[in-house]
Amino acid sequence: MRLSTGRLYDFGLLLQFLSRWSTPVLDIVAGDAYRRVLSLPGGPSLVEVKQAGPAHAPELAVSVLSAGGAVDSAELQRRIRHVLALDEPLEPFWQWARTHAELWPVLSAVEGLPLPRTETLFEGLVCAVIEQQIAWTAAQRAQRTLCEWGGAGLEYEGRMYHAMPSPERLAGANPGELKALKITDRRVGVLIGIAGDIASGRFDPLVFADLPHAERYAGLMRIKGVGHWTAVVALSRAFGTAPEVASNDVALRAAVKRYLPHYAAEADPIGAAFSGCGEYAGLAATYLLSRYVFDKY
Repeated sequence: MRLSTGRLYDFGLLLQFLSRWSTPVLDIVAGDAYRRVLSLPGGPSLVEVKQAGPAHAPELAVSVLSAGGAVDSAELQRRIRHVLALDEPLEPFWQWARTHAELWPVLSAVEGLPLPRTETLFEGLVCAVIEQQIAWTAAQRAQRTLCEWGGAGLEYEGRMYHAMPSPERLAGANPGELKALKITDRRVGVLIGIAGDIASGRFDPLVFADLPHAERYAGLMRIKGVGHWTAVVALSRAFGTAPEVASNDVALRAAVKRYLPHYAAEADPIGAAFSGCGEYAGLAATYLLSRYVFDKY
């Protein structure tokens, strides 16, 4: 399967970005390829994506390395396009960024970086809840431990590739089973509670795909244990970067201090740094944080 990419879609930069993960969980870099287990209707499938096509018409070559059942090619294409953000044109943002004298010197290094997404909103919520007030490297280890505990795994060439546990699997967990995640009991309870609401039908993430962003945000904010930061991060991961900035983000605060140090003395340095970015505030903050990941890791 071949998929066309946009003009400003740098797959090689994406692989460099993902290679910074100290404990890869779901998005795996294998040489010049991206690999991920997708939870398709017919069963889990390990998919590999590589760059293909000439420079003037870049494409991505998609292949299935291993499958736990029948693979619906149309659904596979839809999932890959979503996860690799092939349907999110970023040209308008980069046109705007080039005119921003303060941000462009920093953001130019990550121009063309695709912003990968989670396969589902549930996955985005689980990852965001785990990452609440915890070091990024520790959060990655916790996410990997969770996937090893209850996700559907596929072995390929001697290596196990994992998927996020289903809501039903996580909803049935005893809190004691998740001690190995090394996150607070409160956060474990939030994870199980969200999974239970989805498994029982009280909360349907699929409905969110058709809602305006403001309604998605309001819906997540009604969930116990989900605040502004978690809602913004989860929605950004699942649907593409939200217009809001994830305020109080420790790493983002460090990035602002490093690249925009004149805002460091402000009472709210993050808010001050992106207050003039309008609809692009969320993307500008995300890419500033991405630049920080490249330089720090």
